[in-house]
Amino acid sequence: MNQPREGNYDLLRIVSAIAVIVIHVSSVYAGAITDSEVFGDYYLSHLLTTCTYNVLSRFAVPCFIMLSGAFILADERNADFRFFYQKTFRNVGIPTLIFSFLYFIYFTLIKIMKMVIKGSDINEVLWPLKSWIKGEPCYHMWYLYMMIGVYLLVPVILALKKQIGEQRFEKAAWIFLALASIGYWTSDHLLKWDIGFSFYFCGYLMIGYVLRKKAASKKNNFRAISLIAAGFFTEIGIICPRYLQALSRISDEELKYSIIGPLAPQIAAASVLIFAGFSRLSVRRDLGRLSSCMFLVYLFHAGIWDILKKAVLKQIALSSDNRIVIPSFIIIIFFLSLLASVIYQAVWNWIDRKWLVSDKLCLCWNSFLSKIM
Repeated sequence: MNQPREGNYDLLRIVSAIAVIVIHVSSVYAGAITDSEVFGDYYLSHLLTTCTYNVLSRFAVPCFIMLSGAFILADERNADFRFFYQKTFRNVGIPTLIFSFLYFIYFTLIKIMKMVIKGSDINEVLWPLKSWIKGEPCYHMWYLYMMIGVYLLVPVILALKKQIGEQRFEKAAWIFLALASIGYWTSDHLLKWDIGFSFYFCGYLMIGYVLRKKAASKKNNFRAISLIAAGFFTEIGIICPRYLQALSRISDEELKYSIIGPLAPQIAAASVLIFAGFSRLSVRRDLGRLSSCMFLVYLFHAGIWDILKKAVLKQIALSSDNRIVIPSFIIIIFFLSLLASVIYQAVWNWIDRKWLVSDKLCLCWNSFLSKIM
């Protein structure tokens, strides 16, 4: 029997999906500050606007992980390795494989066209394959490959929760998140599916469960809005250093300690406050249908943005006001991604019913699990 939808978390899922699009659209303008090749010249107009968009949306990835933890760790059945891995492969693994292959084909074709037209190095054609092996068939897919490691650890985390009890688990979650933030902030990881890389993000998974449980009977919209506002004010504190960094023509990748990474201390604090606020929010409107599309919106949006970038962005970037262009692209990408998600779901359901693709893939996966477990 399906559990009733929780409108506050459906709303957060929608807001977080839009925030991811904001990150990726504004990141192009942020990149053009330090790289003249992005638009054909350095883009220094309205730096504060670019930095504001790019910073205030950084809660998205942490909140997505906390949303996963809020529900996954609340279901004790997930302590069964085989049950959880089978379910996760069907719901997350299969779409990840499909979109990884689609992005691999897309970027390979682009590289081949560049090689034919511009005579670029043939080694460039291998770039999509190298990126897929690394766990980034497209830049946004790193999240899903990172989550593979997180999901592998879910039954272990549930076993730990059962052994030490709820109170100790809550304390452990806060300590782990703090240590993970410091560890991630001071480390480099080559592979996005590196289990050590994924391990850092388990803190968010645990905190999501803790905050949802604590807020279950404490809905209060005033406190909720206050916490959400506190989260955004915490992010606002990053805008000034990000702006000064932009003025100095320093990209975030050049910094020893990133100030906007998903586990940077101030981003972690802001994300937890925002998630805590949404946990206490009372939302009566049914947003379930829209919320259920957000996973596919996430998968589609980067490809749609890449096509738009190649088609029109360079032509309008230097001559247009990014205070108008950035929100315009965000809206266009969101609705195109939503449309693509609806079409994809209808086509995939038809294919799956006709050829039982999911069942066959799951059968192979179950056979693999039986051999190793």
